Amino acid sequence: MKHFLTAALVSLIAIPAFSAQIVTRQGGKCLSAEGGVRAGARLVAYNCTGASNENFVIEGGRLKIAKTDWCAQAESRNERAEVRLRKCQAGEAGHKLQNFDFHDKAIGHNTGYCLDLKVQVNGEAGSNVPWSSQPTVMAKCSGLTSQDWYVGQFKTAQTLESIKDGTTFWVPGVAGMFEKRGNTAFAGETASPAAQKVLAANGGKIVESN
Repeated sequence: MKHFLTAALVSLIAIPAFSAQIVTRQGGKCLSAEGGVRAGARLVAYNCTGASNENFVIEGGRLKIAKTDWCAQAESRNERAEVRLRKCQAGEAGHKLQNFDFHDKAIGHNTGYCLDLKVQVNGEAGSNVPWSSQPTVMAKCSGLTSQDWYVGQFKTAQTLESIKDGTTFWVPGVAGMFEKRGNTAFAGETASPAAQKVLAANGGKIVESN
């Protein structure tokens, strides 16, 4: 099996005590153990809070909740298998279901599948999808934004007015990244009506990208 490690992942392994949030670029949500750190908790995309259930570390090819013995585990080796927290396992059992790695921006598994958001797999992606609490599943690696994960400390929420022109950011609940131009959110060269609608409704709250 080949392992694909980004520079960020290598540094994470080098300092095992360092924990980091893992953020999807599909709406800027954090990978989180639903309902807290417990057996069988689904890994979902949820609003970033800094709580212990969204702080991960990579150790020995395992994606773990920091300072615990709880690992991300694919519930089977089949496509669309859910990913849940289970006790970390050594040997062949752990290798088959708990072996995750980073390949470019994707989180891969030794099945050859990638960590994805369930709504994207089901073809329901779009600005009307409520991204918070979306479960993760294993899916064919496709390069879609729903398989694009960022490792590192997540920045706190700000407002559109508080950032400089040209800054890239997420609008919580809206797929994709945007650039500030004046008081407008642009996706590429086009203003985004979906992002502007959500910004108007939530007081202009955004999350700046690193």
